[in-house]
Amino acid sequence: MPSVVGLLEQRELAARRRVDELREEADRIQAELAVAEREWQEWAIARSNVGEVLAPESETEQDDTQADQAAPASAGRGPRFACRLHTWHGRKTETKSFTPDEYRRLPDRAASSAARPVVLVWDNVSTHKTPEFTAWAALQRWLRVFYLPRYTPELNAVEWIWSWLKRSIVNFPLAGIDDLEALVRSRLKQIQYRPDAITGCLTDTGLIMKPP
Repeated sequence: MPSVVGLLEQRELAARRRVDELREEADRIQAELAVAEREWQEWAIARSNVGEVLAPESETEQDDTQADQAAPASAGRGPRFACRLHTWHGRKTETKSFTPDEYRRLPDRAASSAARPVVLVWDNVSTHKTPEFTAWAALQRWLRVFYLPRYTPELNAVEWIWSWLKRSIVNFPLAGIDDLEALVRSRLKQIQYRPDAITGCLTDTGLIMKPP
């Protein structure tokens, strides 16, 4: 007659085998999901790129006009998200971060897609406060630069964007840096179509978004 301990060991072994089987099945599903999602992202990016190329210019202007008319004048166009991604492949000919010229182009491009003047709120990273940039910014009448206090990432809306982005790209098997770049670009593009998420990131900073 089998002992109680022996029966428990058999049940434990069976349960362990079941867990191993489920883990293998979960790994297989996760791998298939990653492949399917990557394919979906590639098709979405391709569709978006082709749509932008083929869309008539007059149609784009008409859509912008209708969108402006649909929103109340006091509400403006609402928050928007613009980004520029820099990828470093470890090559000696590449820079690890933006160049001074690229930093100057960031607010300039923002101004071209938004009504001037532009108020630029930045953290205290040294590359944001170089003598070249501060001198250039002082000459731009349409640009006002405000620097956040030191060690206050909770006041920076970009930190909330990064937090969401990092959570959305975990557990993805990627072949290399190019695949990671494609995934990050896809995720950032998704944010551009979610004004509620952008508003949420701005609200989480606790800063007043409207004048009193």
